[in-house]
Amino acid sequence: MTPHAWIVSEGFAGLENPALGLAAALGLEASCKRLTLPRPWRVLPPIPALARPPFFRTPATLEGPPPIVIGVGRQSIMPVIALKRRLGRDLFTIQLQDPRVSPAHFDLVISPDHDRLRGANVLTHLGSLTRITPALLAEALDALPELAALPAPRVALLIGGANKRFRFDRATAEGIADRALTLRDRGASLMVTASRRTGPENEAYLRERLSGDRIRFWDGGGANPYLAYLAAADAILVTSDSVNMVSEAASTGKPTYLIRLPGDPGKFGRFHDAMIERGHLRAFKGDLEPDWRPEPFDETARIAKEIKGLLPA
Repeated sequence: MTPHAWIVSEGFAGLENPALGLAAALGLEASCKRLTLPRPWRVLPPIPALARPPFFRTPATLEGPPPIVIGVGRQSIMPVIALKRRLGRDLFTIQLQDPRVSPAHFDLVISPDHDRLRGANVLTHLGSLTRITPALLAEALDALPELAALPAPRVALLIGGANKRFRFDRATAEGIADRALTLRDRGASLMVTASRRTGPENEAYLRERLSGDRIRFWDGGGANPYLAYLAAADAILVTSDSVNMVSEAASTGKPTYLIRLPGDPGKFGRFHDAMIERGHLRAFKGDLEPDWRPEPFDETARIAKEIKGLLPA
């Protein structure tokens, strides 16, 4: 029988997808447990010493967990610590990302290199863990076969937006549109998707500019074509604001180019530099490089191989 695991998170795809990818690589059947903690725990930082009654009560939806629980995101930290405290060796807990509390509260912590967390039970990886596999991409493309009929080279353009480190204004949108249209004018087809961080005004501008022959810009309706875009692409352009997006693009094995957004990259910069140094990523300089074959990037499989022997039978 396939071993079972819970993934405990706030329910955001950017949190769940790395956990789902790890569970699949470990051969685990995973169920997602999505939480919204009550006040004050929804707004307070995690306080491990209080992860017990009467201060903190584990949500009823987490009663009777399987032997393995994977937590990801701030809202998962107190519940996972509380479960481990109550069940001890009967529960193996894996926490993804830096929990900002001692790793000793979990059996294993798996954190990005660029967060610089270290410890006896900490494993680190480059970028993000992902769900991307050849089978997943093939399934996505089967659902949108018309993308494969677009003239080559097909370029997936993944546009993020502003966050604490990066700005995304009209000038940024204009620069991205100009460079994308130059590729189209040189014969490429464009498959474009924006994010909530792009902002409605910037997205409207990009949608107006990036339209016409050999351009597909997802309008937000129907099934999200993101995975199909990755599957159909001969090359991928991705903005610098999302570790997940860059990691997912590189996990396809396709040539992946970074579009740097204005701002102070901080730890994002350490991640980008490492990806470029190891041959998984290149800075976009205005054109595709037809002879470039990136180094394989599959941190999910590597981490899964390292921890398989640690899991309960």
